[in-house]
Amino acid sequence: MIALALLCAACAGAELAPEPVVEQLAPTGRLRAAMARDDPLAAELARLLARRLGVSLYTTTYDAPFDVAFALPEAARAAQLDFTAPYAILDGRPRVMALARGRPAAGEYLRDFLDELRDSGELAALIERRRLRERARLP
Repeated sequence: MIALALLCAACAGAELAPEPVVEQLAPTGRLRAAMARDDPLAAELARLLARRLGVSLYTTTYDAPFDVAFALPEAARAAQLDFTAPYAILDGRPRVMALARGRPAAGEYLRDFLDELRDSGELAALIERRRLRERARLP
C-alpha cells in the first residue's frame, strides 16, 4: 500500500503520454535512451521521460538501437535525426534530445516535455541537485 502511494505521489502533476506517443517513443515497451557518460542531466531526463511514458528505462550507447538520444546537435546526424532545442549547455556545448525522423507525435511531445520542465523550473532544479552550476546552464 505504501509503495502504491509513493508511486502515485511521484506521478502526481504529470499526466501519462498519449498512446501514439508511447508507441513512437517506446515501441518495444521500454524507452531505449542513448547518452554520453559525461552528460549527468541526460540520465535524470531519461528517467523522467520513461516515467511519463509509463515504461521502464534502458540506457544504451549510440552504436546500439535507441528510441531517443541525448546528444550534441551535429550536422552529420541531422540527415537521420530530428532534434529538440537544447535543454542545457553543458561544458560549453549544447545538449539536445534526438529521435529518428518520421515520428512527428514523438518529436512534438519531446519539445513540449522539455518546455514544461524549463517553464516549471524543474530543469533548473535538476542542475542544482546534481551540483552542476559550474558546468551547466540553461540556454
